[in-house]
Amino acid sequence: TTRLVESLATAVGMLRTHAIGGPFRAYFDSLATGCGAPPPPFHMNLREDTIVYFVPKTDRLTVIFQLDFQEKSDRIIARIFLAELMNRNRYVMGGIPLVTYTHDAPGELSQHGVCGHVDG
Repeated sequence: TTRLVESLATAVGMLRTHAIGGPFRAYFDSLATGCGAPPPPFHMNLREDTIVYFVPKTDRLTVIFQLDFQEKSDRIIARIFLAELMNRNRYVMGGIPLVTYTHDAPGELSQHGVCGHVDG
């Protein structure tokens, strides 16, 4: 019975991982198989301050994270981190996905009704 309890605890502990990872897996699997039309655009609230948008095309998937940091110090740290990530991305070759950072909503988000400047 101890094994059963441990197994159940592990399964319950993985629920969040599977629930949040499900859309990522579905969109990446769809892209990898390349069969048929891509699924429709989708967004989910990952947390109170984070929205994830999926914008599929037949040959790529754009995943956009909209972050809303409440604390000024968190916004400053995020800007520095993301600017450094973008800078490093310039020197990486070989099909590594592009990373961009902007205060303005990317054009792909117009399908979700998000346009213009994003506060934060």
